[in-house]
Amino acid sequence: MDVENVSNEVLLSCVVGKRMAKSLANRPLSEVFGYSRPRHNDLAEEIAPYNVIEQLAASKELMARCFAERLSTEEDLVMNSPEAVRGFLCTRLAHLEREVFAILWLDNRHRVLAFEELFHGTINQSSVYTREIVKSGLAINAGAALICHNHPSGLPEPSRADIQITKHIKEALSLVEIRLLDHLVVGGNTATSLQEMGVM
Repeated sequence: MDVENVSNEVLLSCVVGKRMAKSLANRPLSEVFGYSRPRHNDLAEEIAPYNVIEQLAASKELMARCFAERLSTEEDLVMNSPEAVRGFLCTRLAHLEREVFAILWLDNRHRVLAFEELFHGTINQSSVYTREIVKSGLAINAGAALICHNHPSGLPEPSRADIQITKHIKEALSLVEIRLLDHLVVGGNTATSLQEMGVM
């Protein structure tokens, strides 16, 4: 099968069967896989009789593990495009039900060194410890970093606190010669870049 050139319905049928795929085909994939909240609240009720919730969850988890495996085994995995970064972070963070603050550590050639979840819960000035971030970067000998966190609401709009924290972290990392490349806020199946917004 030429998977890149078939419909969502055909691909979904490989996961959940033809009957269920037909029912889900008109929904955004971000809803089907739990990356954004359904526009209608009947999604869970709609798929429950078909016993496919586990298949969808397993598919999503396998993709997340695939990215994690690449991080741990591919020495030259490079995050050199906004699309690659967004795809990776949405897969890792979008489905989480609480806020997670994480860092993608890179070397000076933007090859991935590690992905690290550092803080959990509401992200604010008191919950993000800059010293821990700097220690982690030095320990892994990072040359650059991308910070990110998710909004479980599904809305990827950065808050004023997000912007303030970003500037504080950027300043701290610069003192140890680690460049902060961006801060991405993940919500639903997309991510907003503070760098692209010009607020870093």
